[in-house]
Amino acid sequence: MKKNAIFVDFDVNDNWGFIKGINLVSKEKYCVEKCISNSKHKYFFQRFIRYYKYFSFSFKKFLCRKKYSSIISWQQFYGLFLAFFLVIFNRKNGPQITILNFIYKKKKGIIGKVYYHFVKCALKYKNINKICVLSSNEIPYYESIFCFLNRKFVFCKIGIDDKSEYEIEAKKGDYFVSAGRSNRDYNFLIDVFSKTKEKLYILSDTYKRNDLPKNILIFDNCFNEDYERMVANSLAAVISLDDVPISSGQLFALNAFKYKKPVIATRHPGINDYISDGIDGFLVNKNIDEFIIALKKLRDPNIYNSLCTNAKKYTSIDYGKSVAQVINENITKD
Repeated sequence: MKKNAIFVDFDVNDNWGFIKGINLVSKEKYCVEKCISNSKHKYFFQRFIRYYKYFSFSFKKFLCRKKYSSIISWQQFYGLFLAFFLVIFNRKNGPQITILNFIYKKKKGIIGKVYYHFVKCALKYKNINKICVLSSNEIPYYESIFCFLNRKFVFCKIGIDDKSEYEIEAKKGDYFVSAGRSNRDYNFLIDVFSKTKEKLYILSDTYKRNDLPKNILIFDNCFNEDYERMVANSLAAVISLDDVPISSGQLFALNAFKYKKPVIATRHPGINDYISDGIDGFLVNKNIDEFIIALKKLRDPNIYNSLCTNAKKYTSIDYGKSVAQVINENITKD
């Protein structure tokens, strides 16, 4: 009998809410298959290993494709590479593939052209069910790039497990924290905090800068429990994104909300669906003075406590349910 699987790139515990949500709503039951590639990206060799795992894991699944009926690709590249192999080897009756957390960022030069044609070729696989994006704005954006796709892109709001696997008690610290790799504009945050006495801790293994004032620190080796503790013990989270209209920052924002921390973010199509301005945080224009005003507001105990109280949780179970509903609707139409 063929099986249904979720391809992930990280360790999954027995209480992972996403698969619970999938199996609560889905018409079929799913298991989890993993290949850990979500590791450090600091050095070229580490990045090479990550890309190699994308390729090798997907090719192995291509060779045993007849074992699968439906695949949910949490790590988008496992699904993209598998679909790519199915297309170039002209295998038309492969498994159904649903791609999650899809992000396409245009690249420059020859590499950009090769990357575009790779993604385009993969997305032409006829048995792709849906491509789930993490912000509503991305649907028209990606439809304009991959115009051959007809209503394949859908918005599913991502969620995280509402409890940490580590025993961490949240405390109100005296520093602001920012984290993440993709599409971040840390230079803007540094420009903001260099004009204040507030402390800023940046958690990133890919961002480098040496000319920092004393109130700003970069931690390039902060992962897992250390990362969780740094967020849990902060005053609030801050996010500044580049102007590319792709999803970024959602998981970091949700992780801050998990510990009842408000979030200040620059307005951006990729994050606007997740923060309610004035309710659980602030959305500000990418303007230094506006951002500083938002920082000062958090020093008002009444405003701060209200934002912390309203910090919402959107769980991985909720995410699993919404993805399963998308798949069910597609099956019904077929």
